[in-house]
Amino acid sequence: VGEGPEILRNAAATCGPLKAALDLWKDITFDYTSTDTPDFVEVATESK
Repeated sequence: VGEGPEILRNAAATCGPLKAALDLWKDITFDYTSTDTPDFVEVATESK
């Protein structure tokens, strides 16, 4: 994750649309808590 910005800058050297996007968005970040977590509680049930 740490090298992501460097990878994008290197790729933008040969990709005009990516360079334009990086110039436009600059240092904007999206730091959200992951929503990839279970939203249920396991409950033990009795087998029959």
